Amino acid sequence: VAAFPDEALDIVFAALRPCSLLAASCAAPAWRSAATTDELWRALFCQRCKVCQKSGPVRGWWLELLAAGVVAPLPSALTAIEVETGGQQLQHPGGAGFFGDVSTEAEKAMTWHHRYVLAEKDRWRAKLSEVELCEDVLPDSRLSRHGAGFPRCWVLASGALQEELLGDELRFHMDGSVEARSCLMLLIPRLDVRWRWACQPGCTALELTCHNLSVGGEDLADADRDEPLMNCLLDVQRSKDSGFILHGPGGIALCSREKTEEEHVYRRYGDLRIPSCIQELLRRVVDGQHVTPFALSPSLTSFERLATHRFAEQLGLMHGSHGTGLRRRLFVWRQGDILPDLDSEEED
Repeated sequence: VAAFPDEALDIVFAALRPCSLLAASCAAPAWRSAATTDELWRALFCQRCKVCQKSGPVRGWWLELLAAGVVAPLPSALTAIEVETGGQQLQHPGGAGFFGDVSTEAEKAMTWHHRYVLAEKDRWRAKLSEVELCEDVLPDSRLSRHGAGFPRCWVLASGALQEELLGDELRFHMDGSVEARSCLMLLIPRLDVRWRWACQPGCTALELTCHNLSVGGEDLADADRDEPLMNCLLDVQRSKDSGFILHGPGGIALCSREKTEEEHVYRRYGDLRIPSCIQELLRRVVDGQHVTPFALSPSLTSFERLATHRFAEQLGLMHGSHGTGLRRRLFVWRQGDILPDLDSEEED
């Protein structure tokens, strides 16, 4: 096997999945050298980042590649939905905490092969840092504070008070406050309350406390001294795409969402920029490359549906939505098509 031409090795190895690549590297010393090149594993790392959320040290490595123009910005939002073990927390065969925190080892990782391996190890970490809880991956370049991030949103995937509230988003803030919206109304169906969060020892769970909303408007520190209306825990688990899922009482599941820069800029500054993937998709519809009425994925965020409505109007396409909560879908079609059964043609 050692006599296999080097040029052929490069072509074959570039087509292999990581596990097959590692197995092939054991066949001969020459294969091992060819299977661990930085160029090869950087490409695999970039492919992984297209479909996986960036956690732990992977955040910094991905931003490094993004700044160098090696990877493209996220085309659409990534939302952690399915838990890999049917609702049970991920456990490595070596036992809980087998890998532990890889951050110290990550500081010394200089090759992309090493970094890829650490990224896979980090998938087993059932601990959540405050930055991962409160801030999304992308920094806000318009803020003067270096590295200041956009807020992370957590999507209510189950445990809603009503089905149409599924898909609502919750935010945790660094000061301990929670922007809960409707996501925790199953626990206390009131709007005149204030939620607070705190990390449990080991950061494998969050403690939530609910307080009466002050009529006098005292600061957040005063709320901590009040007797809480209730306490509950959210357990940290991991998803298939390296994201996080917070499981709480009543079947509540809050899923981490990694958003596009276009959505963050629109939410914070009101500047609407249509994501390129939406532009390309709708232009294909106009050109007749898709059968219409064309149904877009129900995984679109409310911003992505809004951007689709707006760009469809620019292209002269008809558009409308059907369903509620996580089942809400957007349709586009050309004039003269048979109309689908829609709730409305209003923007989401």
